[in-house]
Formats: sequence, structure tokens, C-alpha cells
Amino acid sequence: MMKNYKSLLAGALLLATLSSAAFADSFNLTIGTPPPAPVVEAIPVAPGPDYVWRPGYWRWVDERHVWIPGHYAQPPHPHAVWEAPRWDHHEDGYHFQEGHWK
Repeated sequence: MMKNYKSLLAGALLLATLSSAAFADSFNLTIGTPPPAPVVEAIPVAPGPDYVWRPGYWRWVDERHVWIPGHYAQPPHPHAVWEAPRWDHHEDGYHFQEGHWK
């Protein structure tokens, strides 16, 4: 019985960790430092006709801006449109909005 309890507890902790990590990516962020200018990327040939280019962007990681390179992705449904991540300037700083499919 104790072995089953420990396995169940370990599984629950793993699930909680994974779901909180996935959930943390959906939060918006406000910082006082503007991102650098976008990096000019050479867009490679698409791997197929149903792929969409998702351009690179600056992400705030460990108290600094880090460039996340662009890449191709397949839309989740035929008419999906990618809305790229962006930094918006407001009175209280720069707000980061995650990219998402519309």
C-alpha cells in the first residue's frame, strides 16, 4: 500500500511541475528595459506548403534579453494565423505579449 502511495505522490508532483512550467509561459511580463532592435533573420525555404514562418523575438530570461530564433511551424488548423510575440511600451514599462495562433 505504501509503495502505491509513493508512486501516486511522485506522479502527482511530476504532473504539477510540468503543468506549472507550461502555465508559466502563458503569463505576460512587464520590465523597465526595452528590447534591442530585432535581429534580421534569413528565412529559409519552407519544409512544406502548409508551414508558417514564426519570426524570432526577444524574450526576457535571467534578467536579460535573449534572442529566440524564428522557425517554421504547422498551424493547428487550416486557417490559423500566427500572431507574433511583441513588446508594448506603457507608462509602467515594457509589456511582453506571448505569440499565439488565432
